[in-house]
Formats: sequence, C-alpha cells, structure tokens
Amino acid sequence: MSKPSAARRNRTRTIEAQALAMLERYDCPMPYHAVRTHFLGAMCATEPVQPMKTLARIWDGALPAFASIEAVNELLGALINGLWNELTVHQDEGHPYRLMTFPARATRESLACLAETRTEELKGFLTGVFGDQVNLEVPEPMGESLDTLMELDGIFSGMQALLEDPEKPASAKDLEGLRKHITKLTAIAEQEIHAVVLGARVLREQIGALEEKEGSAVH
Repeated sequence: MSKPSAARRNRTRTIEAQALAMLERYDCPMPYHAVRTHFLGAMCATEPVQPMKTLARIWDGALPAFASIEAVNELLGALINGLWNELTVHQDEGHPYRLMTFPARATRESLACLAETRTEELKGFLTGVFGDQVNLEVPEPMGESLDTLMELDGIFSGMQALLEDPEKPASAKDLEGLRKHITKLTAIAEQEIHAVVLGARVLREQIGALEEKEGSAVH
C-alpha cells in the first residue's frame, strides 16, 4: 500500500473537518469513528444503498430538522459526497480500512476507553452491513468474517465492563497484557472488516453480471 500524497492527506483532513462540523451542528448521537465504520458497512449491504436512510440511522432513525434545502445539501455534501465517497477507496484490495488510532496507556481508564471505541466501531460497521435485516444471505467466507466481528464486538464490550468495574482487581502486569491483547484483536478486526468489504464488492459484481446476462437473454 503506497503512502498517500500530501494533497490527498490535506483533502482527507478537510473532509473529516467538514463531516465533524455537520455531526456536531446537528447533535449526532453516533461518534465520528462509528459513523465512518457505519458508512463502510452500509457499502457492504446486500440491499440497494439508500443514502438518506443510512444517514437517518446515525441519528437513531430520524434525520434532524433542517432550516432550508441549502442546509440539507450542505449535510449531504459533507457526509455523502465527502466522507462516504472518501471511504470508497477501502473497497480496493490494496487499501484496507484501519480502525481509529488510539495510543492507549496500560491503565483501567485508558483501556476501558479503547475497548469502548472498538465496540462502537464494530457495532457501527455491523449495523451498516445489516441495515434493517436480521439475517443475511452471503457467501460463506463473508458470513464467517461477520460472525468473527460479532464475537469481537462482544469481547470488547466485555472488556469495557470489566475495566469499569472497580471491584475487579487488575495488576499493572494484567493491564499491560490486556493492552497487547487489544492490539492483537484490533488487527484481527481490521482483517475481517477488509474481508467483508472485498467480499461484498465481489458479490455485487457477480449480481451485476448475472442481471446483465439475464437482461440480454430477455432481449
């Protein structure tokens, strides 16, 4: 994977700033790192993507009130034309998605925050993939990756609960070991997210080719 150019890094920072401004302006309950993974997950959905419906989900199912059509367009520009389109690069095999960089210290507070962040990112991705569906019909490798991500979501959530429980003792050695374990689990989560993203792209291409073939047969 090649290092992004200075121009691309500047573009990414601008897109991020605009997206964050919109989320803050309209009091989005979903944190930015989860919005990113939610959008990435929505790109993997088996149903046709509906941008407005995807946006509504990050506001708990209902878009905020807008003062004008210009305000709506500004939101769409920042989150769909900006952030969403920026994330499409991760559908390329050579550009795997990376979870939020978090220089966690080996303390209960820091590791609990990291575990919470990973839980939010994985939940965001999974809700994006599933949308309103309870079950998905996907190829077995893609399904196995989704199962692993759901397991990791539960593991990170359990870690957070233990770390936030003052009655659960933990030595400095335990905490350092947990920090390293979270690092390993993060790498696994990134691999599985990448597998789902690539699997979804291949699935869309196969469905598109089949529909094209059926359309040609009809004519």
